[in-house]
Amino acid sequence: MEEIFWEASPAEMRKGFIYDNGRYICLVCGAWHEEGVIYQSGTRFLDAGKAAVQHVSDEHGSMEERILSLSKKQTGLSDVQSEVMARMLKGETDDTIAEGLGFTSVSTVRQYRFKFREKARQARVLLALMESVEQNRSAGPAHRGAKMVDERWETTEAEAEKFLSTYIDPVSGKIKQFPRKEKRKIVILKYLTRKFDPSATYTEKEVSELLEKYYDDFATLRRYLIEYGFMKRNQDGSRYYVDPAFKS
Repeated sequence: MEEIFWEASPAEMRKGFIYDNGRYICLVCGAWHEEGVIYQSGTRFLDAGKAAVQHVSDEHGSMEERILSLSKKQTGLSDVQSEVMARMLKGETDDTIAEGLGFTSVSTVRQYRFKFREKARQARVLLALMESVEQNRSAGPAHRGAKMVDERWETTEAEAEKFLSTYIDPVSGKIKQFPRKEKRKIVILKYLTRKFDPSATYTEKEVSELLEKYYDDFATLRRYLIEYGFMKRNQDGSRYYVDPAFKS
């Protein structure tokens, strides 16, 4: 699975794609469909959203089956639990499941259902606690001009290296996929800021041309660099420059 799979919400995992920066991105292979473009599928013409749905169905089949095919460590389910879940997803009755798996009693299937609901509750509790842990971590080093400074700026060197290896092509230096999570996004924005000469000023066109070398959606990158305080521009927006407080 792609890294973006693990950043997706449960609803997005079930659909098999996320919507990000005007694109519907497949969680399995990374293929994307751009909003505003019409795609042909056989004799039909589909908008980007429907094309994404069609792509997942044609290329990857059932997302539930794909998720269940993950390792025990990733799903937290035993072999028997996975088999019971697979049959539940198919809509089989408790009687049919019990008979198909050789259980001596239908109540065994009901016990599995109870266990699954219990696991779901535990997962929600753990998620809430981990979100609090992340929020309570002290803010890391951010340059003095940085905006929205909070725990998102706290990244170890090891984390930064991991994010860069995940999202940056090692040969071309281009961004393979722009991350949605804030900590990852900030690491990539720092990476891009280093591509500019800190002693120079740039026109908007020059900024766009440089960013386009690394990612097609250069307008979004340009906006983020300003929003996060890595770059500044003069009052009329004619000149851009790296925030003097930024240190690579």
